[in-house]
Amino acid sequence: MPKNSPPSSPVGVQGLTNFVALSVWEVAHRWHGMDPNTSDPKNLPLPVQDTLRALCKDLVEQAIPASNQMGDDFGTLSTGPRYDEWQSRATSAELHQGYEVAVADYTREHREAVADLEICVDKREFDRQKLDSVYVSIFALEKFCTDHYLPKPAFWFPGEGGAIVVPPRREQIDKQVCQGIARTLWDQDPTFTIKALTQHPAILRNGNGGLYSSKTLHAWLSEVDPRSIEDNTGRPRKPSQG
Repeated sequence: MPKNSPPSSPVGVQGLTNFVALSVWEVAHRWHGMDPNTSDPKNLPLPVQDTLRALCKDLVEQAIPASNQMGDDFGTLSTGPRYDEWQSRATSAELHQGYEVAVADYTREHREAVADLEICVDKREFDRQKLDSVYVSIFALEKFCTDHYLPKPAFWFPGEGGAIVVPPRREQIDKQVCQGIARTLWDQDPTFTIKALTQHPAILRNGNGGLYSSKTLHAWLSEVDPRSIEDNTGRPRKPSQG
């Protein structure tokens, strides 16, 4: 049986208001403004290929659940009961069968749904019939975006498509890393301005700074800028004499 049910109020945009689940094939196409009905599986645009492979990878690894067409998510390892919880509720017959059997039964629908998707991930072969038969709910897609720090696609999240979803804890970690990188760069070259550091590859890539606005980065780096306030946005200070 499906493990989670969607709320009674559907979420979506004009044309999709009655849908809380779409096939992986349709999601990957609509995400990039492509028609899922007319594309050629052997000549897919690279953005559609990349999205299909990323979604399939997370489905195969049970990072997100597959669902039925009603949007009821199937059980995955991440949503199943922990051993101690299962043990406290299990019947004598279930205890005799063991926890692994219980987990296998809990995840069976998901595993059956995503069977053979590895070929999409590993060999870049896109079986339209298979990909159009595997469904993901709007809730699973939201988790996918959160896990990968992606903007939620506007076709299913009206008004939210431009915002990158970053969990609060992840943002705190990124802030600390960006500040640490900035301190190191200032130790190496005290003439760096904050504006220059907000555009520095080490901040943008190594510190995940590319996920945030320049205003946010400026605020973070201002907290650890070793220079005087008057120098923070002005010309670099002159080296001290003698």
